[in-house]
Amino acid sequence: MVYLLVVVVLGCLMLFNFAQTMPLHQQLLRSSRSARLFRVAFALAGVRESSGVGSNRAYFRITKESLLDKQVLVSDTNEKVKLLKSLQSKKKRDALSLIVLEGHRQVIDALESGLVPSHVLMTHKALEAAPLSSQLVSILSKTCSNPLDTCVECVSEDVMSKMLSEVEHSQGIVAAFPRPVFATTSFRPSSSQDHIDHSDEQAAALVVLLDRPADPGNVGTIIRTAFGFGAHAVVAVEGCDVMSPKVIRSAMGLVLRLPVLETTWKTAANDVSAIFSAIASSSSSSSSSSSLHYQIVVADADEDAQVYDDVDFSLPSLIVIGSEAHGVSQDALSLRGAKKIRIPMLRKLESLNAATAASIILAEAARQRRLPRTKVKE
Repeated sequence: MVYLLVVVVLGCLMLFNFAQTMPLHQQLLRSSRSARLFRVAFALAGVRESSGVGSNRAYFRITKESLLDKQVLVSDTNEKVKLLKSLQSKKKRDALSLIVLEGHRQVIDALESGLVPSHVLMTHKALEAAPLSSQLVSILSKTCSNPLDTCVECVSEDVMSKMLSEVEHSQGIVAAFPRPVFATTSFRPSSSQDHIDHSDEQAAALVVLLDRPADPGNVGTIIRTAFGFGAHAVVAVEGCDVMSPKVIRSAMGLVLRLPVLETTWKTAANDVSAIFSAIASSSSSSSSSSSLHYQIVVADADEDAQVYDDVDFSLPSLIVIGSEAHGVSQDALSLRGAKKIRIPMLRKLESLNAATAASIILAEAARQRRLPRTKVKE
């Protein structure tokens, strides 16, 4: 019966569009009045078209027009709006194993890394006026090829600004994605996709440990810096939530590309050892076996500590950065073989910002690791 309905309706439209050169299914998409009817009819009938050898995609892919045609969610009591609002709570994010990304660039980066969103809520302005809107729609059409897929919805500007966005000037898009779970046994997030950059597998293992970090902005900056300077992973021991929206924004979404493990001091030593073992087993370099033995350097303001650029960072290394308010804890100093390092300064200063200290030390580690591959000028 459904097939008969589709054939009859298509036959009528073909009479009206006989002289048109545009493919019929595209004409149906462009007609806002008939779009919903034909989406339902095609979906019920299972009508599909081939887009290449071995492919079998739905007739209607997500387009800007199809999204603009969807009903706008205007109530803050809508279940999807309430769900994304609730994900601002760490307890709810942990319970559902979800993270929240906001802004075109973060969402696009997540989609390009292979993650599939559970929910995407955006405004019409985000679809029409934003510089990255076309790129966003293009990649969404590949990720959610069925326009009946309810993971993508449009919301009003009021709902976005009052309920969903956590920034002053919202870009009009918020999305929930599965949380990347770091697996120390395989040195991979527990996902079918590989989100880790292995471009420098020849380098000895380099891991950053954050000792009870408190400031989300600093944590995000350290994650971003660690990624840029070639660290293999970041470990956060207690402290703030490293998967909070604030940290993710500060890290520019790089928590999806660099393994970030949350742990406690009760298990930190074992977790760190497991990470170095996993790096050694996954590395193709001759130094992989030595990654099982690593040095631990703890950034500290102690004047008797070793100067940071006297450390041999070409060796497998764990760099410990203390909290902004309290510095490194006794737990960190009690790690087996841990030694203090300091950053000398020309003027009296109580301490450096945690992110600044981490950046200086990681830059030195990267400089030393470049030396064997750099031709020294005479």
